[in-house]
Amino acid sequence: MVDFKGSHYPKGVILYAVFFYVRYAVCYRDLEEIMAERGVPVDHATLNRWVVKYSPLIACRAHRRKSETNSSWRMDETYNQPFGFNAVLGLIGLAGILMGNTLILIEQIKENQAAGLDDYHAVVEATVQRTRPVILTALAAILAFIPLTHSVFWGSMAYTLIGGTAAGTVMILLFLPTLYAVWFRIKLPKAGIHPQADDEGVPEHARAMAAE
Repeated sequence: MVDFKGSHYPKGVILYAVFFYVRYAVCYRDLEEIMAERGVPVDHATLNRWVVKYSPLIACRAHRRKSETNSSWRMDETYNQPFGFNAVLGLIGLAGILMGNTLILIEQIKENQAAGLDDYHAVVEATVQRTRPVILTALAAILAFIPLTHSVFWGSMAYTLIGGTAAGTVMILLFLPTLYAVWFRIKLPKAGIHPQADDEGVPEHARAMAAE
């Protein structure tokens, strides 16, 4: 407890003067005039002694009476949101990346079909061809966003992009080809049926892959 024994002024006057100085950051001579207007004549040097002596004691006492709200100092009405503006912004960018990879994979399937592959092998070959570029791009993006996870402002967006890129890579390479095959009712070719071969006995899809 703050001890005011030995003071020539009441406790309320001292607390009022210290609070007014700390809260409004006025100079001591202005505070002297303010106190005089309120009927308390006190010298500015006395006000200085009050602030120097009592303000640390009052701050320490108030700090002990404060209750902890959260272990993170960033916890307030801005950051206490499960999915804020920056996370939504990252999700929009992630959606663009996934849509681009989807279009590229579908276009690759069409190119393989045009090269003479049956539908089943066209899907399989397109997935194999796109695996390395998609994985390398995803790893580069994840490694690039890791430093932003420590940022107060960009952290939520970085976590959204990292998690979404990892999950999106799995979807592009596994879920999307499966969905394409189910949607267009592509079935596994029967045993003994192979892609059409040229006169030299080399399958056309092998020639097409070698030409690329």
